[in-house]
Amino acid sequence: MKKAIVFFLTAALLIPSLFSCGSGEAAEESETVSQTAETTVESETELTDSLPERDFGGADFRVWCDTWTYEYFYDPELTGDVVEDAAYNRNKTVEERFNIQLVFDYDATRWRDQNLVINSVMAGSGAFDMVTGVGCYLTNPAIAGCYYDLTEAEYLDIDKPWYAQYVLRNLYVGDVLLLVSGYYDMPTVARAQVTYYNTEMAEDFGIEGMYDMVFAGDWTFDIMLSLGESVAADLNGDGKWTEADRYGITSQWDVLGLIYPTSGYSTMTSIDGSLRLSGYDENLIAANDMLYTLMYDTDYYYSGYTKGQAHNYENMLNVFLDKRALFFLNSVSYTSDELMRDMGTYGILPIPKFREDQEHYGAHSSAFASAIPMDVPDFAMSTIVLEALEYSSWKTVLPAYYDTALSKKFLNDEESVQILDLIFQNVCFDFTYAFHQFFGVDLALSVGLHENYVSWYTSQQSANEAKIEELQKSMEKFYG
Repeated sequence: MKKAIVFFLTAALLIPSLFSCGSGEAAEESETVSQTAETTVESETELTDSLPERDFGGADFRVWCDTWTYEYFYDPELTGDVVEDAAYNRNKTVEERFNIQLVFDYDATRWRDQNLVINSVMAGSGAFDMVTGVGCYLTNPAIAGCYYDLTEAEYLDIDKPWYAQYVLRNLYVGDVLLLVSGYYDMPTVARAQVTYYNTEMAEDFGIEGMYDMVFAGDWTFDIMLSLGESVAADLNGDGKWTEADRYGITSQWDVLGLIYPTSGYSTMTSIDGSLRLSGYDENLIAANDMLYTLMYDTDYYYSGYTKGQAHNYENMLNVFLDKRALFFLNSVSYTSDELMRDMGTYGILPIPKFREDQEHYGAHSSAFASAIPMDVPDFAMSTIVLEALEYSSWKTVLPAYYDTALSKKFLNDEESVQILDLIFQNVCFDFTYAFHQFFGVDLALSVGLHENYVSWYTSQQSANEAKIEELQKSMEKFYG
C-alpha cells in the first residue's frame, strides 16, 4: 500500500482521548507512531482476521441498510469502476468464504425509519442479521435495547486497524458498545469535511501559496475569512446578494455547526465511565461568534440552505463551480461529483484552524456504523460475517477508494493528495452527534448557531444533563 493509506490507518489508531482530536497528548503519540509507520507497513498489510472456517449452508444474510446515496459501497454491480468493483468483489469473497448470500434491504422511501428495526426486534421476527448506515440514525434502536453489546463478541476484534478507532471511542456509552464502525462503513471516509478552493479563481485574484500555508501550519479561519471577503462582489449591482453574485465562502449550517471538534473540543467528556457535559470556554465562545457572524451577518458567505428550510445543495455547488465562490466547505465525497470532476480547477485544504496556537488540523466525519439486532437467528454468524466484511473492506475497498479513486482520479494535484493525508491524521466524531436524535441536534451542531452562546447553553444545560442521566439509566436497564 502506498503512503497515503499508512497515514490513514495510523490515524485511526492515534486518538487516545475518548472525545477529542488534536490534544497535545494525542500529538505526542501521533508523532511517535507516525515515525514507525513506514517501517511497519509491510507487517500491517500482512494482517489477517482470525475467523474460523464456517459453512452456513447457503443461508441468506439480510442487512438492513440506511445507506442513503452510498449504495455503491455496499451492494454494487461490476461496472469497471474501481470502487464499485472492489465492493462487489468483497461481497463475493465473503459470500464464498462462508457460503452465504448477502441480501441488502434498503428503500429510499423509508430512509431513516429506525422504527422498522425497533418494531422488528420487539416482535422477535429475526428479520435482519445486521443493520448498517448513518451512525446517528441507528442510535434510537440502541437506546431502546435493540442491539447486542459487542464489547465481548467472540469474533469481533475491534482493536484491529480495520476498525475506525476515532469513531468507536465515541460510540461507547460507559462500557457498552452497541455500534461499531470500520472500513466496511466506508462513507465515514467519504463524509469527512474539508475545504475546497477554486484554484482558477485564486489565480485570477493573485492569491498564491495556499498549500505552503497549510504545510507551515498557518491556515486559520481568520485568513480564510479575510480572503473570502476580499473577492466578494455584487456582480449585477442591484444591491441584493443572490446566487448570481460572487462570494468568498459557501457551505451550509450543518457543516459549519459540526466542525468545532476539529479544534480538539467535544461536547461530552467521560469521567470514570460516566458522561458529563464539557461546558464552554472563551475559545468556544469566540468560535461561535465568528461562525455566527459568518453565516448570518456577512455578504461574502453563501448558504446552501438556511436552518429550518429546504435543503438546496445544487445552488451551493453551482456557485462554487461557476467561479463565484473561492472556498467551499463540505465533504470529501464531493470529489466524485461529475460536475466537480468536469470543473477540474479545485484544490483541497483542511478545515482551517480556529486559533493560531491550535496544534493540528482536523476533519469531522458524519460516520457510518453497523450493529447486530438482539433477535438475530444466529449471533455467531452475524459477528463472523460483520468481522469478515470489515476486514475485507480494509484490505480492498479502502485502498481502491483512497489510493486510487481519490488520489489518482478525483484530485487534481499531488499537493491535494498530501493534504488529504494530513487531514486524515486527525479525524473527529462527536458523541452528541452520534446520539443527536436523543439529545437534540442543537447540542451537536451548536457552535455557530446561537447569537449568545452562553445564554443558550445555560438555558439548555439542565435538560441536557437530564438526558445524559436518562441515557445512562437506559444502558443500565438493558445491559446491566
